[in-house]
Amino acid sequence: MSQYSLSVEPLSNELSDRFQWCLDRPSNDLRFDYKNLNNRCLEFSGWLVNHKSINGELVILHGDRVDNLTRNECRPDVENKIVQKNDKLEKRQHYGFKHAIELKSNTFTIALISESTFTPLYKGHIKGSFEVIKGEDNWLFLDNDTNKSVDQFRGKVNLSKLTKKAWIEYMKSFQSISQTQNLLSVFLVAPSKEYVLRDKYPIKTLKNTPLQQIEKISPPEFNLLSLTDTLKRSPRNTFRVCDTHWNSHGAMLASIELCVNLGISRKSLLELFSKDSYKEKEVGGDLGNKLFPPQTYLEEILTNFNYRNNLVYDNGLPNFGRTMFTYNHNALLDETLLLFGSSSSYSMFNYLSRVFYKVVFFHTAGSIDLKVIELLKPRYMVAQSNARFLVKAPTTSMSIKDLVTEKLAKGVHLNSTNNSIRTDSIKDIIEIVDQISGY
Repeated sequence: MSQYSLSVEPLSNELSDRFQWCLDRPSNDLRFDYKNLNNRCLEFSGWLVNHKSINGELVILHGDRVDNLTRNECRPDVENKIVQKNDKLEKRQHYGFKHAIELKSNTFTIALISESTFTPLYKGHIKGSFEVIKGEDNWLFLDNDTNKSVDQFRGKVNLSKLTKKAWIEYMKSFQSISQTQNLLSVFLVAPSKEYVLRDKYPIKTLKNTPLQQIEKISPPEFNLLSLTDTLKRSPRNTFRVCDTHWNSHGAMLASIELCVNLGISRKSLLELFSKDSYKEKEVGGDLGNKLFPPQTYLEEILTNFNYRNNLVYDNGLPNFGRTMFTYNHNALLDETLLLFGSSSSYSMFNYLSRVFYKVVFFHTAGSIDLKVIELLKPRYMVAQSNARFLVKAPTTSMSIKDLVTEKLAKGVHLNSTNNSIRTDSIKDIIEIVDQISGY
């Protein structure tokens, strides 16, 4: 779950001649993790004192709910410091309130109700580390992140001459490596959700995007595969409602189009996945988990196959540097697929690992390690990146070894879940690849 921050703003002092109050918790600038909340509830505590002749109680409004903040706590500090010094104030057993509230909205208002008058006292707002755009039918989209995804969509992000030059150099090197190593290769772009679900996205102006700019400078021999139109034509949803990534159906379509582009029979691929079964499951996602409370949705999940049953190595490294190997003796092809991918690749493993006997994956967002290619000698190679990452060109001169070593030096630990190959966090990743190549 994401980290959240809470802000609380006092709103009114107009009743201070008749009431005194204080909100102790939650405090302004509170930071918390949703999973650490007790029963998903936040504690609201404080106190309220009123004059003898006036009645009043506190309530909290959140979403479509109204909860009473009844005074249920003894507060001797309030009694001694405030009430006993003013004989006009009401004497009572409880001045304080303490309630665990499961908020139904990311905003709330604490108000005082007295003599049929509603007076807001505090306004609260909870937000995640990133803002989320809510589209039609509760579809969620990424707001401007570090890659400025919204500005990309609007055509406000133009690739510099230097970036275009870097892309051209990458494309030429990609083709050269493919020819020299006798590889069937593709550069696969996972389109951003908003490009496919235009009718759900509240921002309607689509202009010259980084992907369109790259397509214009891409030479014919560079095998660039963008699936925007394929996913748009699908009669079924291809993206998760509460996530930036495609769903199981989208991952299947992407896998099929990728494999067809690599020269594999479409008919055999359709037959391979034709008997797949799915079950609806309520899930969140990288967007839904940024909202408070987290938003979930019923999504179809593949049930008859799980690539993890064929997983022989996973270093558990988050994002860049993640290294995974699968082996499936029942795969369609007795071949190796070398995949230099990104986050959109993960949901494709359930399909690609049934096509290829070996799937060797490195999380590099399309950057290529030539030494790995030379060690593995695969027949097929795919470089995959997400559309919003295209503002920076990948490279063909990266080192997986150096990438992993650098992350380890920063204190990020490998969490190996491999059951077949024994290794530790300091083992040379290239040695692992060498070992895998002879598996």
